[in-house]
Order: sequence, then structure tokens, then C-alpha cells
Amino acid sequence: MTTLLASNTATAATATEGDVKTFLDNLRTVIAEFLGTDTANKATALATLQSLFAGSLTKTAAYSVAAADRGKTIIATGTGGWTLTLTAAATLGDGFVFAVVNNSSGVITIDPNLSETVNGATTYSVLAGETTVVFCDGTKFILFGNVAMTLEGQRGALTINGLQTHSAGTKYIPFGRLEGSLNQATASTSMVESRNIRFFQSGTFRFSFRLKTNTGAATASAQIYKNGAAAGTLRSTTSIAGVVYTEDLAISAGDTVQIFYKCSSASDTAAVRESKVGTAGSPLFSPFVDIEVGQR
Repeated sequence: MTTLLASNTATAATATEGDVKTFLDNLRTVIAEFLGTDTANKATALATLQSLFAGSLTKTAAYSVAAADRGKTIIATGTGGWTLTLTAAATLGDGFVFAVVNNSSGVITIDPNLSETVNGATTYSVLAGETTVVFCDGTKFILFGNVAMTLEGQRGALTINGLQTHSAGTKYIPFGRLEGSLNQATASTSMVESRNIRFFQSGTFRFSFRLKTNTGAATASAQIYKNGAAAGTLRSTTSIAGVVYTEDLAISAGDTVQIFYKCSSASDTAAVRESKVGTAGSPLFSPFVDIEVGQR
């Protein structure tokens, strides 16, 4: 980057016409380096200043983040399962920042240099569908705004409104926590639980899911339960494509809500997809991880 000359180069009492011309030429050079040859190109200016989100890189395999990547958004695609290695924090410097978007189907591991840490750990796994901003303070790395597209992920301890703390390894959503383990395929002819959410907020929540069968020869049934007891309407279908059902339930803080399902034939399977929860009039989240029972 060209160094901007001192203003007194052109304003000093002894400045000559040549000094003024030199100053103006120097000023134009500096501005051109910021804006590029096209002064209307704001993107060039942002990229030159290495502003966050000023540019992007698409990667499909292991990559080392360098100083030149300051402000970039690194988009992971493909199957994932690779490592994003970080240059030493001291080299990148205080204020270095970049973003990661994991559009791959696997995990992208952020791995700082040697014993340096990211959010206090030696590595950090960005799950499929997550985005995060990585900030360097010169000695370590800190993550901001880590968001999962499904609003689910294996994460450490979390406190909501200073009241509820999640222990490490739990899965959480803005208004509750996923509990228990995910049941895979079932040909059970009696109701079995697919997933369980514990709510930390009270209110009326809207639940939605798509129910389907694998062949259409059997009937798939599903029902929303609250605290282990049937609370929603029993839904049944023979549709292979599936039918979307929606209903509102009043929930109190501390309640657990489950989706139970079954199949009328032990030789077929039922599936619940696109299970979502939210509030009426607002977008529904997907804390159930868009599960398809039998083919997740």
C-alpha cells in the first residue's frame, strides 16, 4: 500500500507547484489502491480493506487459512470431513476475522496452530449446515454467531437468560433442549417415541410434521405427546409422499413433548419427516433434525 504523503507537502509555505502536483498524484494513487481503477466498484474497496464478508472462497478439501483470507467467507461444499487449519494467531494478528459456512454433508474441523485454542478447545467441529465467524485476538480464536440450519448441534454448556444451564454434550434449541436418543426405523405396530424436546419457555407452540409410509401398503400413524401422554390428534395415512399435519399445543416451562409413531404392518415402516416447532405466525424451526424414521 502506497504511503499517503503528509499534508504539509502541498500546504507548506515553501511548497512549490511541483510539490502540489506530487501530493495530488500520491493522493490519487492511494485512493485508487482502495477503490480499484473503477471508483464506483464498492466491492473492490471492501475487499481491499479486507472487510468481513467482502469476498468468498469455496473449498472442497483441507485448507490452511492465511493472512490473505482476512474478511473472507470460506464456503465448504462436497462431502466434508476435512480440516480448516489456522495460521498462528500471532501471525494473523489481533482483529483478524473470517467466516465459515459448512454447506457440505460432513463435519469441518477448525484446527488452530499447535497448542492454540478456538473457544477454549484445541479444535472445533463445524457441523453440516452450520455457519460461524472466527475472530483472532492475537493469541487465540473466538467464535461468534454459531448457527445451525436445523438449530441443533452437539455443543458445550449453555445458559439461557441466566437461568437454565445445558451440560456439555446436550443438544439445544432457542426455547428448549433435545433429550434422549434418536430412534431409527421402526416397523413397530405399537407407538414408539421418535424424539423428545424439553421446553424452557411457556406458551402456545405450533408443531408440524410430515407422515409417510415406505410402500403405501401399510398405514403410518403418529401423534404428539406431552409429558409422555397423548396430547395431539392421532394422525394416520397410507401416503408414500407423506401428508403434513400441523397443530397448536399449550406448553408450560419444564414440559416435554414427543412425537410417537407406529406402522400397521411389521413388514413395512412409517416415517416422520420435516418435524418442526415454533409459534403461530412465525417461521417454524426444525429441532427434530428433519428426521425420516427409517432413513435419516
